[in-house]
Amino acid sequence: MLTAALRQISISHGAEFSASWYRPDAGVMTAGDLTEQPAWSTSKVPLSLAVIQSGQGDALTPSISAALRWSDNDAADTLWQALGADDVDRAQAVTDVLRDAGDEATTVPTTANYPPFSIYGQTQWSAAAQVGFLTRLPCLAGSGRVIAEMSNVTSAQHWGLGELPGAVFKGGWGPYAGGGYLVRQFGWYPDQNGSRVPVAFVVHASSFDAGVDIVNEMTAALAS
Repeated sequence: MLTAALRQISISHGAEFSASWYRPDAGVMTAGDLTEQPAWSTSKVPLSLAVIQSGQGDALTPSISAALRWSDNDAADTLWQALGADDVDRAQAVTDVLRDAGDEATTVPTTANYPPFSIYGQTQWSAAAQVGFLTRLPCLAGSGRVIAEMSNVTSAQHWGLGELPGAVFKGGWGPYAGGGYLVRQFGWYPDQNGSRVPVAFVVHASSFDAGVDIVNEMTAALAS
């Protein structure tokens, strides 16, 4: 029923989507046909974790907070530059975080695929892989600080999962190569038993606002 509900929401808006969520009895569930797409600012989560694991977390605390709470691009670029002497080393550091989380499919690129946008933001990261990452995030070294920042996202970005009490989340958005806009969000919310429900949404819509509306509706359907 949930898959049908999500598809109907997408159809009603004339959009494409992919959504994944975790069920303890079934593992990672996925609906929708949108293939791997740029992570955009959701990539700031493993990026921040890579910086913390490199031992620079204390020195770069303001940049980590700005990147995760406000999705500040300049702050995220500061984090990226801190990870190595060149983009190959930096990409490997963030990819290593994904590997530690069990993601063997996602690799951070070493060159800008869509200039002038960031290299790390163009990481092709599927909704299913994001949910897999979320299930292991609390076990990764340094994740407590990242989760704390994801729990304090600015109110202006409290759409989708951000409308649910106790949610931990990060959004991302940017122009879609074929026209329109790509809107993403991933994170988790506590269910009625207090257990985490990891979720990831990827939506291709006509505009940012239209994408946010779809994520809002899909979140409501998932949490109902």
